[in-house]
Amino acid sequence: MEFFNKLGQKVSEGSRVLSDTTDKLLEIADNKLAINRLEAEIDEIKMLIGELVFKNYLGKSVPPALIQEKCEELERLFQEVARIRGRLVQMKGVTYCRRCGSQVRGGDSSCQTCGYPIV
Repeated sequence: MEFFNKLGQKVSEGSRVLSDTTDKLLEIADNKLAINRLEAEIDEIKMLIGELVFKNYLGKSVPPALIQEKCEELERLFQEVARIRGRLVQMKGVTYCRRCGSQVRGGDSSCQTCGYPIV
């Protein structure tokens, strides 16, 4: 009887771990999708800024406030992408070496590239 109780506990624990892993993978995928959408929006705004600057070069009237507004929007999008990337790094358990900037896996005590201790 004890065997079946332990078996049931192991199955329950395995199901919980699988569920947690699946949730984490889905969240990672959602964040990557959000980054892709933001990067597409960034590309569109860059293109628009380029068109506005070129129109200005050609002598057509382009309000400087419009260009500034688009640049501010671009900056906001870059910050959002950086925030999401930071969250992805935390979720994946990846950090970066303070000395050389190489990627360091979670649990490593030192950088595999330069040997600098990871605190």
